[in-house]
Amino acid sequence: MDLKKVRLELLKDLIRESKKLSIKELSEKLGVSEITIRRDISILQSKGNILLDRGFVIYNEMQHELIFNSRIHLNVEGKAKIAQLAFDRIKSGDVIALDLGSTTLELAKLIAEKSENLTVFTSSLQIANVLVKNEKIDVYIIPGKVRNTELSICGSLAIELINKLHFDLFFMSVAGIKEGLLYEYIIEESEVKKSFMKQSKRIIVLADYTKFGKTALIKVCNESQVSEIISDRKLDGTR
Repeated sequence: MDLKKVRLELLKDLIRESKKLSIKELSEKLGVSEITIRRDISILQSKGNILLDRGFVIYNEMQHELIFNSRIHLNVEGKAKIAQLAFDRIKSGDVIALDLGSTTLELAKLIAEKSENLTVFTSSLQIANVLVKNEKIDVYIIPGKVRNTELSICGSLAIELINKLHFDLFFMSVAGIKEGLLYEYIIEESEVKKSFMKQSKRIIVLADYTKFGKTALIKVCNESQVSEIISDRKLDGTR
């Protein structure tokens, strides 16, 4: 019998039934150390609706995020249109920040192909990998913890560095937009977004039509807190 597999199933059932439990409570219920619980939670986070926030483990019943490699194949044409409009906002000499996301990845491809004299910071390893192909721009990756499913950076190290920097533009992705509110699935990533927002002159949200009318676990900000939302929903009135 695989004891670890059995423990993970018990852990998942406990969290699903209780909705919210502390690391300490889970440790006591399962008779293992808090370090072991944290390791198990890291595994469950990458596979489903399990979230960790300030020592509490939460079961998220809302629509869970699609894995990044699945999202990049959705609405490719719409995301390309959004990326082109976003690219037109960039000027030579700008210092910009690129959020993780499938639409910001499309923007990164345009930047890598056409730009020069830019400084780009990103929390996405995939985006950084695209940008470094252009030797005429300076590319920086934010340090911190890597999320396996997204190949994105989050955590206190990331926020500490972002808070020391200043950006002309921040191109931000979201999980959902509904009734004037912008949402994200993952608590740690929402904190990184908020730090980028605080340090940026202009905040431009890139959101394809699939994001509208949806909510997620975390409210990131109000629409009034961003400079602009670029979407194929506005380009195509039938959506």
